[in-house]
Amino acid sequence: MSTTVTKVGLPDDKEPQQDEEVSLIERILRTVVDVSLHYLPQLAIIAISVPLIIIVSLIAGLIVRNSVPQPWERRVFFQYGESPIPIAHFQLPPLVADQAYDISVHLTVPHTDISVSLGNFMTYLNVTTPSNKTLIAARKPAAILPKAPKGPIRRLLSLSSSGYVDVTISILPDWIPGTSSPLFATLEVGRRDSWKSLGSGEGREVTILEAFVKGSVQLHGTRRLLLRHCRTWSRPLLLSFLRTV
Repeated sequence: MSTTVTKVGLPDDKEPQQDEEVSLIERILRTVVDVSLHYLPQLAIIAISVPLIIIVSLIAGLIVRNSVPQPWERRVFFQYGESPIPIAHFQLPPLVADQAYDISVHLTVPHTDISVSLGNFMTYLNVTTPSNKTLIAARKPAAILPKAPKGPIRRLLSLSSSGYVDVTISILPDWIPGTSSPLFATLEVGRRDSWKSLGSGEGREVTILEAFVKGSVQLHGTRRLLLRHCRTWSRPLLLSFLRTV
């Protein structure tokens, strides 16, 4: 007679733990899906609106930049010996017809006793059209002033200073071109009598090391408003939009 022995094992605790982990993962996934579905419209609006706002802002900035005139400068080179006084010919940059400009001449000249002894001289600017029609002609006096007297300390500090001085002549203040066509200019610096009517009648001329013609913009009305507030408005508008969304 045989006896069969049956072993009864302990219950396995791993299966309940696995079930709990699976249920936890399912709950997390459901929560994530529910939250995503709830905020999906807002996320879609943000995803579509933000790139559009950035693109529109960039386009508006480019339009404002192109519509608002910018200051400019031209380096000019004088010719000596071809006319009684140094003369330079150059083309003006594209100008806005109804925009006011302050045009000035900037000269770098040696600061020597000879330059100071020249006294007063004239600066002539003649603006013409491509057909050589004079649009405007202006002239202004200028002079190279002597150095101010210095004390012993200032003399020691200025031993290494450069031997030249900058002379600025406001030749055409608040000038409106009245045309957007290409314009050309002729610049002359000196005296048309070459100083021969002064002293012993010896001819003289202004020595110019470097020269620039600069045009600053005088903005009025809408252009001034755009230039002043375009950069100031763009960032607060974007931030306020993001906060409302």
